[in-house]
Amino acid sequence: PTISSRIVKYRSSLKGFYEKEQLLEVFGVDSLLFDKISPYLVVDSISIEKLNFNQISIARMKNHPYLDFYQAKEVYEYRLKFGNFKSIKDVLLLSSFENINRGRIEHYFCVN
Repeated sequence: PTISSRIVKYRSSLKGFYEKEQLLEVFGVDSLLFDKISPYLVVDSISIEKLNFNQISIARMKNHPYLDFYQAKEVYEYRLKFGNFKSIKDVLLLSSFENINRGRIEHYFCVN
């Protein structure tokens, strides 16, 4: 029950899973447990709720598991100075996104 609760909470904070392996990011889920439950898992990546970098608040950004306060702040300050982002690639060019897994960000964020 404890690990199940953590998985549900993590899925909620991410706004959905795009691959089974993301369960390994949940505290308490190791490779042994993952290998045991993996055949029973189904991922519905279509239901992921993408957040818009041009509209989202700093608080909401920094609460996403894949972003931190400094990235949220840089996104916000960019919007104040230059206006909206034209593409997700523009966001990924910001210095605080230099060492981030870009594929993960594209699953959860967009610009409109």
